[in-house]
Amino acid sequence: MTRTAAATLHTDGGYTAAPANLRKLVAEGWKLKKEIEQRDLRLKAINKDLQEALAPGSAIELPGEVRLTIAARRLVEVADVTALRAILGKRFDDLVTESIKHKPEAKLLEIAADADDPLSAGVRDALHLTTTTTVTYRAVK
Repeated sequence: MTRTAAATLHTDGGYTAAPANLRKLVAEGWKLKKEIEQRDLRLKAINKDLQEALAPGSAIELPGEVRLTIAARRLVEVADVTALRAILGKRFDDLVTESIKHKPEAKLLEIAADADDPLSAGVRDALHLTTTTTVTYRAVK
């Protein structure tokens, strides 16, 4: 049972009894908010299970209803600026964009990926790779 009998309306002018229609809306809104939070927790659990069961690039379509896709995103950040600066020397400024965070340029990623480049191992050790996956639901006609 919702406790609305003693509900008060707080305004700059003080306190008054909240009108019945507003009490009803507040109770309905609160109930809906709690339901949404519970459903959001359930959706997160479902998405986690799907991410564990399906590889990035996978899709499942329920004809006429929904298409689910799993996507992966990688983010490479500089983990050790001092070490990378020492490894790259004068080339640091043209291979790394400096801001609040150090973001490797595409050419630096090429060096890290090129096992024949003498800087490759040191550059890889100085970078941090993060991979995230997303689950997307799209309506299907």
